[in-house]
Amino acid sequence: MRLRHIDSADAFILAYSVESHESMMSTLQILSEIAKRRTVHQIARVLVGCKSDSHYREVSLEEGSDLSAQLQCSFAETSALSDFNVYELYYTFLFY
Repeated sequence: MRLRHIDSADAFILAYSVESHESMMSTLQILSEIAKRRTVHQIARVLVGCKSDSHYREVSLEEGSDLSAQLQCSFAETSALSDFNVYELYYTFLFY
């Protein structure tokens, strides 16, 4: 199922929890799967740190930003709870 989505998607949101360094690293595995099937640099993609309102953090804002620079993709932190940056994230994809 995942491969079908990779093959047909026009954009990718690679989301991780700022509360889990492991979840951030799993986005690298997903991006690797995407790169095996698609020309990654021609597809809109954004690395998203979720739960930015959390008081517990394993992943700093700087780590997320640095990783997105390394992956050559956009970066944002969001919070669904406080509705922070959620609209802006999707707006970015509409006009990529």
